[in-house]
Amino acid sequence: MEKLLLHGEVRTVTFTSQTEDTKDVNVTFNGKAYKIRAWYVSILLGCNDEVYNTAKVNTQTSLMARRAANLVANKHMDQKEVANDTSDYLWYITNVMVNEGDPLLGKSNSLQVDTSGHIVHTFVNGSYIGTQFATVGNYKSRFQKNVQLVKGQNQIALLNATIGFTNYGAFFDLVPAAVTGPLVLVSSINNTTVTRDLSINQWVYKVGLPGELRKFYDVTSRFGRHGWQEDLLANRKFVWCKATFDTPIGTDPVDLDFKGLGKGHAWVNGKSIGRYWTSMLASTDGCSLTCDYVGPYSDKKCLSNCGNPSQRWYHVLRSFLNDEGSSTLVLFEEFGGNPSFVTVQTLTVDHACADAYEGSTLELSCQGGQRISKISTASFGNPTGKECGNQQGTCKSLTAVAAVTWACVGKPSCSITVSEAFLGTSNCNDSQPRRLAVVAVC
Repeated sequence: MEKLLLHGEVRTVTFTSQTEDTKDVNVTFNGKAYKIRAWYVSILLGCNDEVYNTAKVNTQTSLMARRAANLVANKHMDQKEVANDTSDYLWYITNVMVNEGDPLLGKSNSLQVDTSGHIVHTFVNGSYIGTQFATVGNYKSRFQKNVQLVKGQNQIALLNATIGFTNYGAFFDLVPAAVTGPLVLVSSINNTTVTRDLSINQWVYKVGLPGELRKFYDVTSRFGRHGWQEDLLANRKFVWCKATFDTPIGTDPVDLDFKGLGKGHAWVNGKSIGRYWTSMLASTDGCSLTCDYVGPYSDKKCLSNCGNPSQRWYHVLRSFLNDEGSSTLVLFEEFGGNPSFVTVQTLTVDHACADAYEGSTLELSCQGGQRISKISTASFGNPTGKECGNQQGTCKSLTAVAAVTWACVGKPSCSITVSEAFLGTSNCNDSQPRRLAVVAVC
């Protein structure tokens, strides 16, 4: 049309439009009927032939998708630089040629890998060799294990895994998380040490796991729906597991108990609920029944959960669950746990514990419409302990239990004025601060 208007012969051109907000209109022009859409423009060449109509534009819509491409380099690169936060996993892959007469052939060679990442899994010629993971606060470590190479091409693959990157502190973006090297094969021949440095080899970098790229975790994807085996592969590394469970009725919070699992990632109905590492246990030393931060600060004070994983229960939002029928849990188990131990639970308030000093208000409540059924403890005076572990002190009110029972039992919540006028005399001397500690059953 533009070419005709600019360079062609002069002919009559008609522009038609209509500004009716919602309705299309039919018009007759030069004896010919035309349908003109609301808020559209039509162009007629020679007053008869419609050559353009903004309501009839043919276009293509392209849906964009980001796909990680393999990268090749003659050096070791950082996971943050290559993976760009698209996956917790980055493959480092190289080949080693072993010819006849090579000192590495037919011998037990020591493969040594220096890393500053969180975890590195090592494979030689497709076989799993071993895993090295860093200790808390010290991410520089060395993987070392004996391997045997075959004649010809040998593939060494390192799977670098992270459990998240530091996002605060000075120069946090420069903290390395990579197979840094050196990476060497060490052998011995005639009492002479032979070392082959693989650090300068050509390395292929692949971001992510095949199951991530194929969306095994997405129940609406092709791979998420089909191709799963019925047999449970317990205590197997690098395995995907899928199970369905009935959505718990009610409105109570839902969580998953990951007891028995190793390390990996979990999804419910295709939505990530986070990484887990339940096989990593905290030190058994340092915890105590009391907690007191008085004095100089130390991160060794008030430790809890010693000898247990940092997290075992994982909250699942109700909006992640199907309202009716079953929901689907998908796990990528990296270390080899037993998914049969995983259970679905609801969380509700069983006991409500609170304490407050004289002159203030103590408040108690139960969750989800529950009512307070009983006051098991109500100590007003100088109770010892904290929260639900409170014990009667050396002085106490004899009428506190009755007063709190009258104010709270049968109600979803209650407020109590902490005073001798309401709770009764505490029989404590005036030099002692008086406190009310209550344990209620919901």
